[in-house]
Amino acid sequence: MKNILTKLIFIIGLGAMLSGCATSTLWTNTNDLATGDKTETVTREKTIDSDEIIALGQDKNSGRVLIFGKKYLIHLHETSSEEIQKLTNAKFSNPFYINNAIEVISKDDTELKYVQADFSLQYKVTNELEKGKMKKLGFMCDEASCAKNLELTGDIYSLTDKAQIHRPSKQLAKSLPFKLKQQTSNIRYKTSSQAEGVVKAVGLTPLALLLDVVTLPIQIMFLTNN
Repeated sequence: MKNILTKLIFIIGLGAMLSGCATSTLWTNTNDLATGDKTETVTREKTIDSDEIIALGQDKNSGRVLIFGKKYLIHLHETSSEEIQKLTNAKFSNPFYINNAIEVISKDDTELKYVQADFSLQYKVTNELEKGKMKKLGFMCDEASCAKNLELTGDIYSLTDKAQIHRPSKQLAKSLPFKLKQQTSNIRYKTSSQAEGVVKAVGLTPLALLLDVVTLPIQIMFLTNN
């Protein structure tokens, strides 16, 4: 009788463990496969649209910088806003310039909202005092010019969706063209002797993730209400 009870408790405990997160269990099993199976991440970029930066503004409520295009508005995140504000507050005699076209990239496979842009901002200095000022802002300078690589992040919106936002009256002396791109990443599996296990895991993952997504909003609702 004692042995039967022990086995029953073991089975109940095992069932509780197996009823946990399906996705986590699935990929744990996959990671236990023998070495020899290789994976590689394939990243692709697709140009969605193009636009021109014509003005800079600032959100009165948050203080964050707004980048206005003809079709899109980019609401910079706090750190990126501070980077731009340092440059606009410094009040240099010459305008900044950019040699290469700007690429604004979204790395979200499903939604176009969070974007980032990396580009080199350059400036032609007029004297040593100005050069010293640029160096304090993190620019690298040679005899006649200074440059700094900016890494900006923000949220992008269509101006048709934000019709209540008006462009600033002062615009850039020269508009800056940019390309809007979306980046997607896919995992490619190179199968070997354990090919069956890998392919099975890949096939089951979407269903497991779907179950997790359906459950998650209910969990959040209870946490919020309590």
